[in-house]
Amino acid sequence: MAVAVSTRLKLLGGAYPTLCVALPLVVAGRSTLAQSNLSIRGTVVEVGSGLGVGGALVQAQSRGPSAANANTAKTDALGGFHLDDLAPGDYEVTYRKAGFETPSGEKTGEAAITLATGMPTPDLHLHLLQLGFLEGHVYDALGDPVAGAGVELVVPPRGTSRVVRTDVKGHFAFEELRPGIYLLWADDASLLGHASRYWEVNHLSAPAYFPGVSDRAQAVPIVLRPGSGRAGCDIHLPRSGEHSITGVVDDAGGVPASGATLQLKLADGVYMLQSSAEKQILSGEDGAFTFMNVPSGRWQVVAESAQGGRPLRGYFSAVVTDKDLDGVRIDLWQPFTLEGEVQWNGDVRPGPPPRIARVRAIPLDRPQDQTGLATPETSGRFRINGIYEGYYRIAAPLSTARYYLQAVLLGDREVTNASVYLSASSPPIRLIYSTGGGILRGTVQDGEGASVVLLPRDTEYGSFRAVRFTECDTAGRFELDSLRPGDYYALAVRGLDKEALADPSLVPDIAKLDRAEPIRVEPATIAVRNLQIVSWHDR
Repeated sequence: MAVAVSTRLKLLGGAYPTLCVALPLVVAGRSTLAQSNLSIRGTVVEVGSGLGVGGALVQAQSRGPSAANANTAKTDALGGFHLDDLAPGDYEVTYRKAGFETPSGEKTGEAAITLATGMPTPDLHLHLLQLGFLEGHVYDALGDPVAGAGVELVVPPRGTSRVVRTDVKGHFAFEELRPGIYLLWADDASLLGHASRYWEVNHLSAPAYFPGVSDRAQAVPIVLRPGSGRAGCDIHLPRSGEHSITGVVDDAGGVPASGATLQLKLADGVYMLQSSAEKQILSGEDGAFTFMNVPSGRWQVVAESAQGGRPLRGYFSAVVTDKDLDGVRIDLWQPFTLEGEVQWNGDVRPGPPPRIARVRAIPLDRPQDQTGLATPETSGRFRINGIYEGYYRIAAPLSTARYYLQAVLLGDREVTNASVYLSASSPPIRLIYSTGGGILRGTVQDGEGASVVLLPRDTEYGSFRAVRFTECDTAGRFELDSLRPGDYYALAVRGLDKEALADPSLVPDIAKLDRAEPIRVEPATIAVRNLQIVSWHDR
């Protein structure tokens, strides 16, 4: 569309004739020169409930030469929207609303679309996950509110967390939380960022998990569903006693270790994240040690020494509650190297085998920052250095190229996903990768952007590292290949909570979902399933 605009040019002699020129009409910052009145319509709905999200901001922005071509709308009460007066071209559609995020955890969702003259009006189905909150109070052993207490929100078992302080009334709150499973931990010491002063405080109350227990194994997990809030998550701190931890440190030869350095660390909570609340002493000539005035809580003793120029280290963990700990024995060990090899079985093609990104020895009886790492060489051999005697789990990629992880062997003993005691005399680790794994493919009804999750039904094998997942394409199709033969549960979800996949209790819970479909994966066989969306957090 164009309009005639009158303008005047000054000629020689001072005459001003009128000249009409056609200029493109500009309306609200958008040129109509290339307008074709194309539209995008759609709905924005909540993950889980499927209800429309009203008041969400949706924008279509041109990605071509005319990048200024854009339109914005807000969804109505049912989540519907229309973006009109758009020219042909490629667009990026973004959508957002305060208090929501995308299923993948972004504050703003994105979708790419192409408009062309004569094509049907696109109808988008977009999803936002409503965030929730947790709030409560911290009370000391006398039942009084604790001002300035440190409260930590923990995502088990990964250990990621957020920390807040209580106000003058002992109140705390965590906002904008994704659905998931959480633990709460609190300490009345009020020393966030000042761990070195921990021992200067008279602890009337002991640190505790919700609702008021010192042992993490007894903590009550809090399940937060999409858009839900949990008030009344009050933590009642138990009374703290002043206890002692007494024991002996022995060196690698079983001889009492004189002068060994021992550190007492609070094993839970914010102090573990901020250099820990540490108390350090030296063992006596007979290897004996005593930590005095230890508040109640979960503690770890780390002992270190040296022998022949090589470092020695040992660990001890315990929950201190209502009595002293006597007779503790800590054995010091020299670090050793764990040897290993990757073996490829089945239809091995010419050329070098696939590369394994990383093999890990994850400690189960000490901090996970002591995890040993190695990247196998092209020959398949690897060496994990700096390992100290203790319990570990060996972790490796579940699949690579056309191979799946068939077994993890310690010598001739299978230790796939199991706890294993490692020492300097342990035989080499062997990772067995094989071809001929199974394939699962199919479609999900209205499944564009949904995730398909495959969980082992064997709870001994079922862990986060044994779970496979993938996203559906625009037609809802999916495929998972190189699968370890066995029995699984398959389900299609929106708003996949990857943190919750690490919860050991997840597999039994998934079995209770009506649409969690049991599937048997056979070697070198394609299993086809058509799935329907399950609300991930309805469990």
